[in-house]
Amino acid sequence: MNPSSSTGDIAIYIKSSHLNSVEKTAVADLVAHADHEFIPPLSSRSSTTQQRLDLTIDSSQTASTDAYCRELETQSFVFAVASGDTATAKENIIAFLSYRPHTTLFDRKRPLSHYVSTIIVDPHYRGQGVAQRLYNALFAIADEQGVSVSTRTWSTNNAHIALLKKNHFNLITTIPNDRGEGLDTVYYERQNQH
Repeated sequence: MNPSSSTGDIAIYIKSSHLNSVEKTAVADLVAHADHEFIPPLSSRSSTTQQRLDLTIDSSQTASTDAYCRELETQSFVFAVASGDTATAKENIIAFLSYRPHTTLFDRKRPLSHYVSTIIVDPHYRGQGVAQRLYNALFAIADEQGVSVSTRTWSTNNAHIALLKKNHFNLITTIPNDRGEGLDTVYYERQNQH
């Protein structure tokens, strides 16, 4: 199944195979621009599933999101694309949600899950329901396949946590101070809705 939808000027599509060069460039651009909105920054991570997140960046090294992007390229994606007559295809990709299908979380007793590793919406399109539409596309796939959807974030990522709670995600574990003093890593899961 490869669901896609279009509402207004934004279309949603699923990509479960290798990204093309336009998609790779768009993902890299979005990651680079959102790098320091994440705690810790994506440029300080070598993996999308890295366990130790209380990282410090050596100021003598140039931080790059290249390693993180290479890891993303192995995952499945939900893309949001804005239509327009003058924009190139790369400029049209305004958001993505990357996920690892059929993943077992840290607790092997938990059911398989589509694990969301990264979600980024271009700042110009935030507050317009784009993240919700990305999640809705993933929910349709997960529900059809009978799996849950899970993710992790940090405890002060209020906008993302509000979206998760709105979509019936439950907090499944908290790792206190995992991202620094007072910054917990929190794992959420939404059970299959069928």
